[in-house]
Amino acid sequence: MDWQLSEQFRLRSNFAYQRSENKTVDHVVHDAPEMQFFLNPHWNFASQWSLDGQYFWIGDRHRQDGDPRDDIDDYDLVNLTLRRKNIDEHLDVAFAVRNLFDEDIREPSPYDSSAPSGASIPNDYPLMSRALWVEVRVRF
Repeated sequence: MDWQLSEQFRLRSNFAYQRSENKTVDHVVHDAPEMQFFLNPHWNFASQWSLDGQYFWIGDRHRQDGDPRDDIDDYDLVNLTLRRKNIDEHLDVAFAVRNLFDEDIREPSPYDSSAPSGASIPNDYPLMSRALWVEVRVRF
């Protein structure tokens, strides 16, 4: 969906659903999310100023067959970006907060039944915690 609600406000969103199965072993393909949702409100609130939000929801990821660990948790991720364009003719600046609510977000790690613990990384791959970013764009 891409909806221009007004001259100053735009809303983008998408939803994806997949149910992938490995027919050889008759099992759901592991680690891939069955559902994903994205929401992106964008607000031009003043001349050359904008506020951009991103919301991601990732859900229903299953472990590979034989992996005794619980299925990996769903997660929500929120990012915000404040941007000022054309500070002069050649300069834009943005300030962003990634993972605004400092969620403990993880992506699945592989399972190896021959390894002593079974998982090469038992608590999966941690993604970035809350972070502040500054972006400076210079145009020549």
